[in-house]
Amino acid sequence: MRRSIKLSLIVCALAWIANTDIGLAQRSAPAQPKVPSPEDVFGFQMGADYKLASHEQLLDYFAKLDASSDRIVVDPIGKSSEGRQMIVAVISSEANLKNRARYQEIARRLAFARGVSEPDARALAREGKVIVWIDGGLHATEVAGAQHTPELAWWLVSSESDEARRVRENAILVLMPSMNPDGLDIVRDWYNKNLGTPFETTSPPDIYHHYVGHDNNRDWTMFTQVETQAVAKQLYKVWFPQIVYNHHQSGPFPSRIWGPPMKDPVNPNLDPLVVSTINQIGEAMRKRFDEEEKPGYSSHMLYDIWWNGSMRGGPDYHNMAGFLTETSLYRLATPHCYAAEEIPETFGERHKNLPAKIPSVNYTNPWLGGCWPFRKPVEYMLTASRAVLDLAAKTKEDYLYNIWRMGTRQILRGERAEGGPFAYVIDPSAQHDQSRMVEFLRTFRIANIEVRQADAPFSAGGKSYPAGTYVLGPSSFRPYVVDLIDEKKFPERRLYPGGPPDPPYDMTGYELSYQMGIKIDRVKEPFTLPARFIDEVPLPTGGVTGTATTAFALSPASNWGVRAINRLLKSGARVSWAPDNRLIVQGASRDDINRMGVELGVLFNGLDAVPSGAKPIRAPRVGLYRSYRANMDEGWTRWMLEQYEFPYKTLWNADLRTGDLSQFDVLLFADEADTTILNGAAAGTMPPTYVGGIGMEGAANVRKFVERGGWVVAWDRASDFAILALDLPLRNAVKDTRPEEFFIPGSLLRITTRPAHPLAAGMEASAVAMFADSQVFQIVAPAAEGKQRAARDVDVFVEYPRQNFMVSGWELGGSRYLAGRVAAAHVKVGEGHAVVMGFRPHWRGQPHNTFKLLFNPLFLSTIDGALPVTTAGQ
Repeated sequence: MRRSIKLSLIVCALAWIANTDIGLAQRSAPAQPKVPSPEDVFGFQMGADYKLASHEQLLDYFAKLDASSDRIVVDPIGKSSEGRQMIVAVISSEANLKNRARYQEIARRLAFARGVSEPDARALAREGKVIVWIDGGLHATEVAGAQHTPELAWWLVSSESDEARRVRENAILVLMPSMNPDGLDIVRDWYNKNLGTPFETTSPPDIYHHYVGHDNNRDWTMFTQVETQAVAKQLYKVWFPQIVYNHHQSGPFPSRIWGPPMKDPVNPNLDPLVVSTINQIGEAMRKRFDEEEKPGYSSHMLYDIWWNGSMRGGPDYHNMAGFLTETSLYRLATPHCYAAEEIPETFGERHKNLPAKIPSVNYTNPWLGGCWPFRKPVEYMLTASRAVLDLAAKTKEDYLYNIWRMGTRQILRGERAEGGPFAYVIDPSAQHDQSRMVEFLRTFRIANIEVRQADAPFSAGGKSYPAGTYVLGPSSFRPYVVDLIDEKKFPERRLYPGGPPDPPYDMTGYELSYQMGIKIDRVKEPFTLPARFIDEVPLPTGGVTGTATTAFALSPASNWGVRAINRLLKSGARVSWAPDNRLIVQGASRDDINRMGVELGVLFNGLDAVPSGAKPIRAPRVGLYRSYRANMDEGWTRWMLEQYEFPYKTLWNADLRTGDLSQFDVLLFADEADTTILNGAAAGTMPPTYVGGIGMEGAANVRKFVERGGWVVAWDRASDFAILALDLPLRNAVKDTRPEEFFIPGSLLRITTRPAHPLAAGMEASAVAMFADSQVFQIVAPAAEGKQRAARDVDVFVEYPRQNFMVSGWELGGSRYLAGRVAAAHVKVGEGHAVVMGFRPHWRGQPHNTFKLLFNPLFLSTIDGALPVTTAGQ
């Protein structure tokens, strides 16, 4: 009897095994070599407490997975800023991967839509495979994303469950373990170094991307960084996924994962089907969490669907369903337990006091506390990723057909001039700086926006245009084009009637056309479009005009001319600043100047004589302050200096406190609070090496440097430090305002400049600046007699206009606190100079029309004595 029972149990156990993933995998073993699990390779389970895999370990695992199975292909896609290999793992059935070029072509044709009839679209949707992009994130302190990707890949490659088979048959997963491999290792190394110390859960003292830190998720329209460029190529030129899922780990407490549906407002340029598709995906994820009894999925909070500039936002404007989730994070890989009393009653005022302990439509299954080991967020991410893949596989024809449907609809909207003009026309000859136009169009080509160029003169909208004119006509990606060219007004939103503003997720006005100062004609009436599409945007005409060879003049208008001047100075040429703000070059041959001009797309004019009054300049000796508080704007400044070939030296706290600053011409202070510059991190919050700021000793040293002839240039919040340290007769007019009084969270504002002024050389009289919680100055009257402060003239070279200062976005209180006030000023301090700017002139590498406000003081700092007396515009 016992033997019979035992035999029955064995038979039942074998039957159970045979119908599970394990049994099915074993039965298929002869056709598939053993697929290594993550634990086999890493030596620990993904999400084990205190364990983080390095980027090199991730690459090694995916290589082993690739070698073990025909269901995965690992493709290198480029190198990171610090030279690490970036990859995507393409996972599907063996047959699909062998035929992947065909599926890429189907996705491309459906995405562009032009020339594809409805019957053809239906047939392609039946034939094609839904393409799903999932990544492990790009914010390196959000560590679970990258760690979940090996387990997700292993499941899809090795599992024989019905779900895995369905996904492999109907979908192609393009999986990127990490979009920020440098940051992954920076954070992992810092964590391991401090593991077991009081600083175990601190963040690194430097940004976790070589240049831009957290702003690597703010680069998806400008594409300045190599990582962004590499991923954009996969999204917009290789795979054309219908779904783009970007993992993050910073959701509102106490939810365990935040996901779609998104918060209002919705950008009106988006196709409505993008929004409803994202909603559908979000509810499918929520349902999956409820099925698996994993509480804490929240939605409709914090993350809106307005701004175009994030990794998940850009695809939305290409009719792809781009979205993010924010899984709960304690701190890095360290576990944490929450007592029941730590769970608040609501999510707080910013989230409209959504109940946190009782179910609601946006929070169906509240999480009421408990332990949150590192494994938990990994498991939550696996659940979310699998939910997305399962939905895509079950409804793959809908996703394929609908991207064609949206593309066709957007082309028709363009042809009818609905929600924008029929075409945007860009005449190179009308541009203030053609280099900015080329940069603008090149960003559009990275996003695979169709750009046409005329081979012959033509007329449109009652105006004539020359050959070489560029045209952006009706296209399937019209939402992207309209959104980055035409201004918009963010709807005013309050947390409650009469209360403080409801903050947007990021920017409210951000159009590249305005930031880059591009002259664009909006033509509503249809006309015959140029037939030629261009892939690469050519350089403007460069070289030398005229036959004179005594000297060569360069207009201050060209941004790319700055590179030319820096190269010439490095080569030993002599350069002077003329009274009309032109840069005069001597000591280089006409052939060398011409060659450089052609290479850079910069025009020099030959001169018979050097203009009277020209003052020699030299390569500026630049010192850039860098705190231990992970300042992204400092990183952007480094990137800018390198892009335009300014040599510089990084200055840390000790350098400013006790260093010899006389070796520099100019000190730069990027956007950072004055208290952070002075005080840094408090003792006990970071390892001792990274505690403190420059202190009063450093401030005094900076002042001594300026009084002896040096320059200080500071912008945005760092201007408060310059005002304090140098005792400038200015005050920040908005520093102590409340959001209810003054609120401009990220909008484009008009500024008025003085182009004849050397510090505004090359600028247009009316330009556009990005104002992102930025600053406004007011001149302070001279101190009374007997006081230490002497009366000094404030030399204002940029102002906010008194009227019509808003270009695009949202503002509250601008008429009272900003209109007609100082935006940028120069003050003489002893023998030296201070320049303060209320906004960031190079914000995220985007506002090319204000770059000169950063470049000019660098060159001017090398001129002995007073600023040049200008005759420009006279």
